[in-house]
Amino acid sequence: DEVNWHYRCQQFANGLKYFQLEKTYPHYHPGVTLCWVMLLPTEIYKNLSNQEIYNNSNYLDFNVYNTISLVFVISLLIGLTSFLLGHPKGYFFALLLNFEPFYFGNSKLIHLDTLHSLLILLGLIFIWRYVENYSEESINKEFKSYLSLIASGFFFALAFLTKSVTLVFLPFVVLFLLLLPIKNTNKTQILRNIGFFLVPFAIFVFSFFPALWVNPAEYLIRILKEADRVGVRTGHS
Repeated sequence: DEVNWHYRCQQFANGLKYFQLEKTYPHYHPGVTLCWVMLLPTEIYKNLSNQEIYNNSNYLDFNVYNTISLVFVISLLIGLTSFLLGHPKGYFFALLLNFEPFYFGNSKLIHLDTLHSLLILLGLIFIWRYVENYSEESINKEFKSYLSLIASGFFFALAFLTKSVTLVFLPFVVLFLLLLPIKNTNKTQILRNIGFFLVPFAIFVFSFFPALWVNPAEYLIRILKEADRVGVRTGHS
């Protein structure tokens, strides 16, 4: 997969540089978040080495720069998750990820799974932070709770841009917000809560996926059709 993602990142970068935004549709995954993570180190390496074309002779050099960037981003996400979980759960979480063999190994590869799982987890944590903030007896509890919903929408958007399977989680989040047993919550408040989650989700997906600026319907339908073909009907080849 690493070779494929290097090529897709090159296409993504070229699409942005030359404003050929249709090239910023990497794959049905779609893996857009990974392309953003790899964009800067790829361009830095090109400028430092004067090697514009990615090929067999410079693959390892590109790979080192991009892996360092990805590990850095994953480390930031683990740090943020640990901070939000607090002591001692945060320390246990960080240790668990660093000693779990599959997660430890996968996080050092140009791959989607580690990035996706952390973004999903952060989205769910901010949903729970919303519950905690709204249950507080403070003046600014509404502002803090809405901020948590927006943050959750942001991380779920990045998760969807990493892997389209994120859509499976959205109905459960909406159902949770519908059934949330918070006192003095009327129907208008419930709909507002869902809006503060779904609207930022849609805005962030559109903002970070340049191909959608050209033809949103075409690329979203392509993602869903390809995901259905690979995930349901034919399997991954």
